[in-house]
Amino acid sequence: MSNSVFDKNNWNSWFRATYYAVNTWQNYKIDYAHSHDRLELLYVYYGELTLLYEEDGEWKEITLYSNDYVLIDADILHAIRTGTGVSQVISIEIKLVPDTNSALKYTLRHLISCDAAIGELFSQPQRVVRLSDEGHVSSIMHELQRCLGEPAGHEGTYFDLLISALFAAIGNDCARHRYSVRSGIKYLRRAADFIASNFHREIGCGEIARDAGVSLNYLNRLFSEQFGTTVNTYINHLRIQEAKRLIERTDIPLTEIYRQVGYKTNQNFSKQFIKQIGLAPSAYRRQLKDTHSEKNFEANRNFVSELPK
Repeated sequence: MSNSVFDKNNWNSWFRATYYAVNTWQNYKIDYAHSHDRLELLYVYYGELTLLYEEDGEWKEITLYSNDYVLIDADILHAIRTGTGVSQVISIEIKLVPDTNSALKYTLRHLISCDAAIGELFSQPQRVVRLSDEGHVSSIMHELQRCLGEPAGHEGTYFDLLISALFAAIGNDCARHRYSVRSGIKYLRRAADFIASNFHREIGCGEIARDAGVSLNYLNRLFSEQFGTTVNTYINHLRIQEAKRLIERTDIPLTEIYRQVGYKTNQNFSKQFIKQIGLAPSAYRRQLKDTHSEKNFEANRNFVSELPK
């Protein structure tokens, strides 16, 4: 039997978390490719991470940024590296266990039957799935991490509920990603490209709508339907993410950073930073230090191979 979570023959199994780690890396690189006999979820809490993986005999590469994550199916050869800036990456490995005694009497098939988005996630053909967190995956992963750090924290009803919530959140992110590709994507892409090129200066929603070639009302509706947010909130999110990267990677004074990302005043910058990150910019800079937390519950049957030349 394959170890793949996307194999329907395995859907009568349930999940067991076998490993987690929280790493803060800078210039980190694995010089070999490896695979696991279980699903791996890599979440970039801040910074960036590049994943090199083999699929259908071809090597591919994707780069993840803050609040991006990737699901890597079992037996997929892969390697990772980070850039010159500081990156914090959360890793959780999850194994499908046949005939397991889930506290909720659940199987993966049962979970899929309860949520159409989860069903779409596990029925899609890709075995390496890159997504962006719409706001729920990170908080659930932190709670999983807390439970995994406790004795027998990976057993019982509460943990099974967390696992269910995690895949429901991932399924929701997957559904949003697919929908954004189908409907209004060309206008959203124009608007997003314009914002990405101009967020460092004062820009208005009307200017963005004109560049995208749509009315302001339609643009606002697209952002609400596709991203669940307003245009202004999207701009602020982009600015704060760029500010995070500058804080993580450079020694530029905070009084200069807020100007570089498009804010007129430090007060407005600090207010938005606290709203999104939960810390003042100065406190966030102070907390950037080496961190390592890891727990392994069982041996992982890894396969190791050389990277392509």
